[in-house]
Amino acid sequence: MGGYKKKSLRKVAYDYMKEQILYCGWVPGHVISERDLCEELGVSKTPIREAIMDLSNEKYVLINPRKSTTVSKISLRDAIEIIEARLVNETYIFKTLGYPISIAQRNTLDMLRTEIESAALSTDKTDMRRFLALDYKFHQTISQMSKNSCLSEICAQLFERSIRIWYIMFINTEKRIAEAFKEHVKIIDYILNADAVNAEKELINHINAFYNGLSGFERM
Repeated sequence: MGGYKKKSLRKVAYDYMKEQILYCGWVPGHVISERDLCEELGVSKTPIREAIMDLSNEKYVLINPRKSTTVSKISLRDAIEIIEARLVNETYIFKTLGYPISIAQRNTLDMLRTEIESAALSTDKTDMRRFLALDYKFHQTISQMSKNSCLSEICAQLFERSIRIWYIMFINTEKRIAEAFKEHVKIIDYILNADAVNAEKELINHINAFYNGLSGFERM
């Protein structure tokens, strides 16, 4: 850590902790130890505490004064609200893309399609981290094609908040992972063919599939 400037230590700590939370290295309710983090990252308590405050503002951690700091829990209501927000914001992206899309955008989607198909052929269907990272990349790539930068930023926040919910829901669900990859490819093909109507319909089906998977979801 000695190579980092002091100004960046807060970001280093923030990125590390957020990754642990999003990909459930720290499960909901996990007690965050400042001492352990200082030793692990080789930094003082100041950037750790600053990063914790940032994560608290984003509702990823819960600070209990004079007690412990824990990873925030997730409720069924949280999951439903995120899905509802994504249905409204993400589907609107297809109305802002502008068809036909540019050559650069086509090339980006072609490469993403190849990456998704390669991952779908992988023998390791239990690699949830890889799946979720690629799912995030898929949705983020499409949102960044929007001509509305504010909309792209909102969607990026919603994607991040989705990650650990999907991780908990689908940790042992290989079938849903395979289906999601197929849905990604369909959406890309519709965009490449300038079919905004079916691209939007397929995205709605894709997001609703996660909604349908909430049955039995308990507060975590």
